[in-house]
Amino acid sequence: MNLLSGLTYKQKKLGLGCGVVVLLLVGYKISIKETLKIREEVRGKVAEKEWITSKSKELLLIKKKIDHFESTFQGREDTEVRDVLGRFISKRADKGNCIVTEIPGIENYKVGNLAAQINRFTLEGSFKSLLILLNDLENEKEMGIKILSARFYVKQDPDTKRKRLSLTIVAQSFEEEKS
Repeated sequence: MNLLSGLTYKQKKLGLGCGVVVLLLVGYKISIKETLKIREEVRGKVAEKEWITSKSKELLLIKKKIDHFESTFQGREDTEVRDVLGRFISKRADKGNCIVTEIPGIENYKVGNLAAQINRFTLEGSFKSLLILLNDLENEKEMGIKILSARFYVKQDPDTKRKRLSLTIVAQSFEEEKS
């Protein structure tokens, strides 16, 4: 006697449906699940490769900027940023009818092999000319400086009793010391 002969049509259909579902689950576990897992790994690796490629391009751009900065200061007698910064401010001050009134000493700080230099300059002039000079200084990328603070204030000239607008600029630069 046949095993399936005692079953009804509905039971045979249900058994066949269950068999197909079990076969699909086994097929999914064996091949499709692994394929989807590998596909996700490949997507992750592609995204990581794109990230590395973009970072390497950024790194090359930064290296070019560093090389340009270093070549700007090589071969000069006065390689300190303060001298270059002082010349830049003096030229711009002359153009804008400003006066450099005070150049205090340099403040140097060292952390590991990185040296920070802080420079202060005080200028007098009209608001517009001082603002143009400050803007030019902030937009000057080749010197490798960062403006830490810019303070406008009014002080009275003791001789003429007239008020004068002054600007104190604090600029910072970094240099890596070569061993």
